Amino acid sequence: MKRDIALVPIDATYTMDARKVAELVNAIRPDVAIPTHYGSIAVKPEYANIFSSLVDPPIKVETIKRR
Repeated sequence: MKRDIALVPIDATYTMDARKVAELVNAIRPDVAIPTHYGSIAVKPEYANIFSSLVDPPIKVETIKRR
């Protein structure tokens, strides 16, 4: 089954860390991966950058720019 978009929570209390989520995204191979739950109180915004650096091309990573 082809996945167009994957919304993936990273490094929140009950989710996987950025590296494990990147492994999952690389395995399911969506066209676009969108990390969620980063940049909040407990989760550092840098986790989205770590995640992005570990995702294989041609998977496109879309992140939300936080203010």
